[in-house]
Amino acid sequence: MEGGLFNPRTVEEVFGDFKGRRNGLIKALTTVEDFYRQCHPEKENLCLYGLPSEQWEVNLPAEEVPPELPEPALGINFARDSMQEKDWLSLVAVHSDAWLLAVAFYFGSRFGFDKADRKRLFNMINELPTVFEVVTGAAKKQQKEKSSVSNHSSNKSKSNSKPQGLESQEKYPKSQPEYEEEEVFDEESSTSRPPPPSPISQRRQGDSPGPSPRPPGPFPPRVTPEVVDLEDDSIPPIASIIEDFERCHLVPSIVGKYRGDVEFDEGMKALELLTLKTLSVARGLSLQGMDESHKMAGLVEAVGLRDKKLSDAEVARAQVLKERDDARLELRKAQDEIGIAKDEAKELKLELEQLKRDMESKIEGARVSAIEDFEKSEEMDRLKGEYTSGSYLRALKEA
Repeated sequence: MEGGLFNPRTVEEVFGDFKGRRNGLIKALTTVEDFYRQCHPEKENLCLYGLPSEQWEVNLPAEEVPPELPEPALGINFARDSMQEKDWLSLVAVHSDAWLLAVAFYFGSRFGFDKADRKRLFNMINELPTVFEVVTGAAKKQQKEKSSVSNHSSNKSKSNSKPQGLESQEKYPKSQPEYEEEEVFDEESSTSRPPPPSPISQRRQGDSPGPSPRPPGPFPPRVTPEVVDLEDDSIPPIASIIEDFERCHLVPSIVGKYRGDVEFDEGMKALELLTLKTLSVARGLSLQGMDESHKMAGLVEAVGLRDKKLSDAEVARAQVLKERDDARLELRKAQDEIGIAKDEAKELKLELEQLKRDMESKIEGARVSAIEDFEKSEEMDRLKGEYTSGSYLRALKEA
């Protein structure tokens, strides 16, 4: 094709040639009407060419073998009506990207680019979105993601640049401290006091929901438990301690509250997991429904095209049948005319034969009558006399 008109020799010139051809291909695949019209399936094998002048053309491949430049995908017009327009354009865009890279690195190999030049050329090309990304809209999505990431990083850097005092105030806001649910050991009884009731247990028991009560003062002093020496004989055995602990009237209530809280928390966790699973299933079903709707739309479009082709075929078939019937009628008319002509020819033949017989009989009668008249005429007598005299003289001479 036109590739021999411009031969770039440097990395910048090859990159400029790449950009020009790429922009031409993008114009072809984004202004679809003209490109769609030129790629008619009934034409021969067609190729999409991008020109260095940022133009494009749909043309036949080069006749010379091997060609001067790498050739793009052959026969892009054949699959136009058998695929959806979006899928067909995406397929042509993918092949166009491969062709652009082939042409660029063909120039690189032809003019002896070294490793550094090839790497620089690839990096320059890789900075641009591919034709496929532009046609399918993936380039815009990537640009939005990059902008959102950059905004997030800038906001994060701004938040990291705040003074340390503000950060500490944000981490630890000025509010009264929560009361920690911890066991406070009593040195005299060696039994643990139950923690204050939690909001979950209060809701479970039917109390009105609300924030947990806060003590008016600061945290109570943490009591450090005694370190028990296991080798001390003065400590009672563990079995007796457990029996005393089970006989305590506070133990059943503490165990019941703890068990209820645990069951409630487990129920809440199970409910949250069930909710998440339900949402994920619903989202999957919605996505599946969207896919099914897209597939259904594609099937409806394909069925419509098939019905249109069938209707066109039916119209063509009716036209052919009408032409066939007309031809049969004309053939019958011709056959009838031929039969009539044959009958007329037979009658004429019979008339001619009759005329011939009549003529022959007339000629025979005329000949007979002429002979009879000649025999009766005087000329016949004279001829007879001459013949007789001549015969006599001839006999005398011979004698």
